Amino acid sequence: MNYVKKLEGEKVIFSPIEKSEARKYMAWYNDFEIGFFTGTQDLLITEEDELETLEKLSKSGYLFTILDKDTKTPIGNCGIHQINWVNRTAEIGINIGHKSYWNKGFGTESTVLLLAFAFHILNLNNVMLRVLECNPRAIHIYEKVGFTLIGRRREVVNVANEKFDMLYFDILNEDFKADIIKELIQKYKSADKNLNKISLM
Repeated sequence: MNYVKKLEGEKVIFSPIEKSEARKYMAWYNDFEIGFFTGTQDLLITEEDELETLEKLSKSGYLFTILDKDTKTPIGNCGIHQINWVNRTAEIGINIGHKSYWNKGFGTESTVLLLAFAFHILNLNNVMLRVLECNPRAIHIYEKVGFTLIGRRREVVNVANEKFDMLYFDILNEDFKADIIKELIQKYKSADKNLNKISLM
């Protein structure tokens, strides 16, 4: 498949979500381990369900497929939702569904790239996310890139009589330190490029 490149980092590329990938996303969210962390562990998601979800979220926010930059393999997806343009707030979600890419820095870079899009392109001011207390990998990433714990909703997930809290984190535009977009702008300014050309892979 020829993906359209929207943003790229050192390890990942963001492409606008392709509905033809719905079956792949369906498989990820039906996986119990992934579903436990994303809140879909109790659902039986069909390809039609996933297409409907993608259609709905695409109209109200921004969705990206996360690609391995070297192989162009889809490894996850992410998005910006619940956007309030007046108050410049939003919520984000990130899923590395290809489990062989866990613990290799792809989640961290994807989080940074998504925040760069939210803060330096959409000009949002406050971005929030939710994460289960039993997901230390994700919590480590969020704290590393600058998120602050702002609240806790107690015992919102109950699986096999184990109860888990939902943690709420946010980050302000002024707290986000990455200069990915600024560096790209400087690169464009110093090079003779056709900026209107769409890059296909």
